[in-house]
Amino acid sequence: MKKYLTLAVCFLLLIVTSATAQYKYRFAGQGVVVSSDCSTYTALGQLCQDSDDNKLYKGTGVAVEEIAAGSSDAELVAIANLTSSANAIPYFTGSGTAGVISSSANMVSLLGSADYATARTNLGLAIGTNVQAYDDDLTTFAAITPSADMQAFLAAADDAAAMTELGTWGVSGSITDEQLVCSETTGGTNLLKSCGAKTTYTEPASNLPLCRTGAGTTGECTNLTDVTPVTSDSSTTLTNKTYDVDGTGNVLKSWGYLILTHPHLCSAAAPMQTTSTANTYGQCKFGNATDKATNYAEYYLVVPSDIDTDVDLVGTFKIKLGGADTGDHEYEISFDSVADSAAYVGSLGDAISLAFTADASGADADVETAGPTTLTGWKAAMTAGQLFVVRVARDGDHANDGSSVDSYSGPLIIKYKITQ
Repeated sequence: MKKYLTLAVCFLLLIVTSATAQYKYRFAGQGVVVSSDCSTYTALGQLCQDSDDNKLYKGTGVAVEEIAAGSSDAELVAIANLTSSANAIPYFTGSGTAGVISSSANMVSLLGSADYATARTNLGLAIGTNVQAYDDDLTTFAAITPSADMQAFLAAADDAAAMTELGTWGVSGSITDEQLVCSETTGGTNLLKSCGAKTTYTEPASNLPLCRTGAGTTGECTNLTDVTPVTSDSSTTLTNKTYDVDGTGNVLKSWGYLILTHPHLCSAAAPMQTTSTANTYGQCKFGNATDKATNYAEYYLVVPSDIDTDVDLVGTFKIKLGGADTGDHEYEISFDSVADSAAYVGSLGDAISLAFTADASGADADVETAGPTTLTGWKAAMTAGQLFVVRVARDGDHANDGSSVDSYSGPLIIKYKITQ
């Protein structure tokens, strides 16, 4: 009896030992780490079998957790059995089976994109940079299917080819040289056609208009009723043409010049010259060191009725030197526009400097010019038809007047814009 009991115990131990060994090496060769301390294998999905107690553990990324004895995670085992490499991407090929995609750094970068916009940029498909953004007009155009005729017309290589295409699209009959093109509507379709004998013409010279020259013929306009177009850069000479400013809607603009040869009065310090045989007769003699307040000439006229007060006036003053002189002169021009029933009391405004810069010659009796100078402010302070008083004074004691000789007044020219 004792003999049989001893054999039974030995057989039981053999079974237990065999089962333990089978469990212990259950995962051998399947990417499982065998260690006496599995707590250090925390990598996500890492499997570790404790060599002391044969328990199986799985890494969670921060720790390890035990897999109950007798259980099996086929997916983890499948992943664990894969051979890793740079940029390799694991994937499942079936239930409990896995494989590896040999990918690239670009694909890994794409999969790691933070958002769709970054993914499009990584693919080289950034909207507005690599590809056209959505546009309603483009959608509308995309829905249009041009006819074969229109496609052929748009694809014409040059003007001649385009005209050839027009010969088969929207054209009735043929159009030859020296015929004008007319339009007609046939069955609701607009067509181009030759106007026929009514529009045969003799070709006019360049830039001349075409006129009717007889029954059914046209040619160069030559009679007095012709109209030659005038443009801003035209150099056409108009002959036998009348432009009536009184015609409805007509406006003519040009420059006008008020040329005042002699003053109407001279101040006490600038006496009027009275020698009738001298070329200074009737002119004022300005003192070279006298202040402008008593050293002036005055001109009287009427503000022109055709003046355009939207445009500045320009003043120019002629003088005669009273001796050899290379010094600068300082003149001042001012004015007053005096309304009817108002008294002129000699109060002038809008004074403007009319400087004369001397030249190197400066001989006695030389004629010199002060200006032209824009008369700023005058246009807004005058009214057509009013008394126009203009004073030109020499400011002999001004710092800018370095002359040591007297001078004589001469013609005063005022340029203004005419609008009729």
